[in-house]
Amino acid sequence: MANFRSVLLGLARSRSHFNFGIGNSPRNSTLSSANGLLAYVFAGKLLVRARLFSSTGLPSHIVLEMPALSPTMNQGNIAKWRKKEGDKINVGDVLCEIETDKATLEFESMEEGFLAKILAPEGSKDVLVGRPIAITVEDPDEINNIPDDSFSGLEPKDEKPTDTLANSAEPKVGTSNVIAKRLLESKQSIPHLYLSSDVILDPLLAFRKELKEQYNVKVSVNDIVLKAVALALKTVPEANVYWNDEKGESVSCDSVDISVAVATEKGLMTPIVRNADQKSLSAISLEVKELAEKARAGKLKPDQFQGGSFSITNLGMFPVDYFCAIINPPQACILAVGRGNMVVEPVIGTDGVEKPVIVTKMSLKLSADHRVFDGQLASKFFSALSSNFSNIRRLLLL
Repeated sequence: MANFRSVLLGLARSRSHFNFGIGNSPRNSTLSSANGLLAYVFAGKLLVRARLFSSTGLPSHIVLEMPALSPTMNQGNIAKWRKKEGDKINVGDVLCEIETDKATLEFESMEEGFLAKILAPEGSKDVLVGRPIAITVEDPDEINNIPDDSFSGLEPKDEKPTDTLANSAEPKVGTSNVIAKRLLESKQSIPHLYLSSDVILDPLLAFRKELKEQYNVKVSVNDIVLKAVALALKTVPEANVYWNDEKGESVSCDSVDISVAVATEKGLMTPIVRNADQKSLSAISLEVKELAEKARAGKLKPDQFQGGSFSITNLGMFPVDYFCAIINPPQACILAVGRGNMVVEPVIGTDGVEKPVIVTKMSLKLSADHRVFDGQLASKFFSALSSNFSNIRRLLLL
C-alpha cells in the first residue's frame, strides 16, 4: 500500500488534478475513471470514499468525502469527530462517527497522515454523499498551507445550488422517502409472484415447549421459521438465488444467508444470519437477538445488513392473519409470516370416522421475483418448507 501510494503521489505532483480510488465492496471490486477517479475502500466498518488532489500552490493532500454506507443512503450526519485538526492519524484510527439512515458507523483511516481541515464540523446534518468532509496531508508542516476554501468546487456535479434548494418545493428526503422510494422501485421494476400456504403450527409449539422445559433452550417461533426456511433453501438450492441487473440473469448464492426484518426508530432494518442452514436453533436465536439489539441501537456494520439471499418478515406478534411483503432487491424472495389461529378441521380417526379437531394454523405468503421463480420452482420450495414444519424435529438433525 505504501509503494502504491507513493506512485500515486508522484503522478499527482505531475498533474494539475489527479483523482484516485480503490473499489472493494462485499460483492465485487471496481476501479473507474469517469469524471476523475472516485474511490470506495471497504474498511470493514464502512466504505471510505476519498479523492487525492495536487494543484499549484497546494501540497499533496487527500479529500475525504461522505461515503454511501448503505443501499438507501444519499446523505448522512456527522455525529462526532474523534480526531481534531492537527492530530496525527494512524492506519485504523477512527476519524469520526457517521450517522446514516440505517446506523451509526465509525469512519476508519486507511492511511497515515495528519488531519489538516475538518470541512463538515461535528453535528453537521444531511451532508450529501460525495461531499468533502475532511482533508488530510502527509506532513504536519503542510497543514497551514491548506486554505479554508480548498474544497471549493469539489462538490458533487449534480448538487443543486443553495438558492435552488431553498426555493424547491420538493420535500426533504428522510429515512422513511428513502425506504418508500426503494420499495416503490422494487414494486415497479420486479414482477412479483405471490404464493401462499398455511402450515399447522401445533408440532412447532409443542417442540418449542419441550426445548424450554427439558433442555432450558428458549427459542422463538421466528427462530424456528428461520431454520426451516434455511433448510428448505439447502434442499432446493435453485431457490437460493438473487437477480443480477447487470448480467440480466439470476445468480446462485454461495451460502444460505437469511435477512430478518427488524423495526427500528429509523425504519426497517434487515440484519443477516449468515450460513443459517449450518447453525443450531440456539445459535440462531442468540444471533438474531444480538443483531436486533444492534439494529435498534444503530450499531450494525455494513456487512451485517447488506447482501443476504432471502428475507423473512414476521407480523405474527400482531393481530395480522396474513399479508404480502415487497421483495428486498437484489434478493429474489421474501416470506411474510402471519399469526397463528386456531381453526376447526375435519380429521379421519383410526376408526375411519371423520370428526372435528382444533388445530393452530399459520399463514405463509411468499413474494418471489418472477424473473427467477416460476410456479414450479416456488411450489418446490414451498413443498420443502412444509415438510420441515410437518417433521419439526428434523431441524435438530440437519
